[in-house]
Amino acid sequence: MKLHHEISHSGDGVACLTITGEIHEEEAEALKLYFQSQRLCRFREVVLDLGGLTYIGNSGIGKFLLLYKAMADCQKIVRLTRTPKHIAELFNSLLLDNLFEITTH
Repeated sequence: MKLHHEISHSGDGVACLTITGEIHEEEAEALKLYFQSQRLCRFREVVLDLGGLTYIGNSGIGKFLLLYKAMADCQKIVRLTRTPKHIAELFNSLLLDNLFEITTH
């Protein structure tokens, strides 16, 4: 399934980015460019809605880490919500739950 992403903004400084599909190497690079183009540090918090994400590879995880670092440098927050159980377990096994607040659906 092809990667799809959509961003919405709320008036309280929160950006919600809905990500569906699969994140392989090619999609991860496109996602990185998308993150950069959105100037996400202008928000106090970025919520990644992963409810429709079916797969994330190493390169996708790397891009999430780049987003985390960019937001942390701005003293902002990144949360993962509606995370599929198998992806949450992967993030937990990599100890990424120390960086991201992860909720499952």
